[in-house]
Amino acid sequence: MLGRYRRVDEPDVDLLVIVAAIGAASIGQVMDGALLIVIFATSGALEALATARTRDAVRGLLDLAPTTVSLLADNGIEESVPTEDLVATITGEPLPVAKETG
Repeated sequence: MLGRYRRVDEPDVDLLVIVAAIGAASIGQVMDGALLIVIFATSGALEALATARTRDAVRGLLDLAPTTVSLLADNGIEESVPTEDLVATITGEPLPVAKETG
């Protein structure tokens, strides 16, 4: 996802790993070059797995978000308000929130 913001003329880490592996092979350290590629391939797979799990966890949390909230007016009448309604606050201003358990 972040790759789309990268400039075209900037090398990415995959190119640098390939250059390092070729350099290692050119000085006779073939196993070190191969190990480098295996380590970076494994880290890429683990990163993809962690990203997918995080995306699923965030999606699960968003599914739990309520669609309405209860608003208790000064006259004591409780009203169900959609969560899409906006509340304007000034930065740093306290926002009163009450929770009743029942």
